[in-house]
Amino acid sequence: MKLGKVIFDIKYVVDLDNQEMVDQAVACLFEDMLNAYKYDEIGNWINAVEDDSLSELDIPDFLLEDNRDTTILLARKEEVEDE
Repeated sequence: MKLGKVIFDIKYVVDLDNQEMVDQAVACLFEDMLNAYKYDEIGNWINAVEDDSLSELDIPDFLLEDNRDTTILLARKEEVEDE
């Protein structure tokens, strides 16, 4: 099993010592998100990325509900929680 994350990825690099730049980036981010919603482009910012630091226990229960591996993974989570 190759594990990863599904992420909503939008970011701007800023100079954190420049508050005006940070504020402008925040405003742009907000405006970009509204426009992406308005023009149905939100999906452009959703990506799946591999992450080797994750384990099967990191998979949220709600994603396992309709999965064939649910019983196995939930049992593993319960074992870890009982320790």
